[in-house]
Amino acid sequence: LESRADRLRTVVPDVGEVLGAASEASEQRSGVAGITAAIAAGVLGLILGLGAALLVDRIDRRLRSVETIEEELETEVLGEIPKIADETPELVTAMRAQTEGADAFRRFGAGVLASGDDVTSVLITSASDREGRTTTAINTAIALQQAGRRVYLISADRRNPEIDRIFGLTTKAGLDQYFRGHVSEADAQNLLADASPRLGMRVVASGTVQGSVPQPLSAEGVKVLLAVAKQQDAVVVFDAPPATSHADGLGLAAQCDRTFVVVDKGRSRRATLQTLRSQLRRVHAHVGGALTIQTGRWRAKSSGPGPKDWAQDVQGGAAPVDADWSEPQASGTS
Repeated sequence: LESRADRLRTVVPDVGEVLGAASEASEQRSGVAGITAAIAAGVLGLILGLGAALLVDRIDRRLRSVETIEEELETEVLGEIPKIADETPELVTAMRAQTEGADAFRRFGAGVLASGDDVTSVLITSASDREGRTTTAINTAIALQQAGRRVYLISADRRNPEIDRIFGLTTKAGLDQYFRGHVSEADAQNLLADASPRLGMRVVASGTVQGSVPQPLSAEGVKVLLAVAKQQDAVVVFDAPPATSHADGLGLAAQCDRTFVVVDKGRSRRATLQTLRSQLRRVHAHVGGALTIQTGRWRAKSSGPGPKDWAQDVQGGAAPVDADWSEPQASGTS
C-alpha cells in the first residue's frame, strides 16, 4: 500500500488549457452566434409576415380602397360618406344640414345631376344587402330637392320596405297595388298624386301588405310611371333591392336614366361587385358612378322618427316637417 501510494504521488495531472482563456473564447463564440441567430430570425419573420399578408389578401376579398372599387366597377367613385354622428343617418341631409355627412350627400347629389342633362330617373342599388342603399337613396333625394328639383322618392324594395318604416307609410297603398292592376297613364298619375309629402319631396310607398308576395315588377308599368314623372319635370329616385339577388333591381336598372352603386368599403367583396357589374352590363344599364359608405356603426342606433313625428312641427329641427312643392323649403332646413 505504501509503494502504491508513492507511485500516485509522482503522477503529474494533465490540467489542460488555462481556464481563463477557454472562458473568454467561449463568450466570444456565443456572442457571434446570438447576433447571427437574431438576424436569421428577423429575416424569417419578414418572410413569414409577407407570406401571411399575401395569404390574407387571397382569402379576404373585401374592398378597402377607392381605386380598387373603381377598377372592379369600371366607373368613377363620386363621393365618400364620412362618419355620421347621428341617430338617424337616413335623414342627416335634412335634419343635420350643416354637418360633413350632409354636405357629402349634397356633393353626391350634384354629381348625379351633372351626370347628364337627360337624367330624370335614378336607381340606387348595391351588390348585397345592408350596404347603405336606403340611406343613400333618401339623402340623395333630399339633396336633389334642396338643389331645387321636384323629387319623387319611390320605395321599390318591396321585400324590405325600409322607406315605408322611416316615413311612417307602412299601411299606405303604393307601388305594389299599382303593378297589380292594368297599368295605364291614369294609374301612374293617380299613384304619383297620392304620394305623401315629406321634407319637400313626395314619397311613394311600396304598398306591400305584410305576409303577401309582392307583385312582379312590370316593365311597361315602370315605363309609364317614368313618362308621367317626366311630364311633371320631376326626378324619380328608386330605392330598389340589390340587383345581384332580386329581379326588381335589374329591371329598374334597365329602365332608369342612371344607376348608382353603393359600396360599403371594408365590407363589400370583389366577387359580388364583379357579379353586379356583369349583370348591369347584361341589361345595358347606364352606370353613372359609385358611392362609398360604411354602415356598421349605424345598426345599433335608434330607429328614427315614427309615424306620429311626421305630423309635428317642432322648431329647431328636432322633428321632420312635411312640405309641399307649392311651398318649397329653403335649402338645408328640415
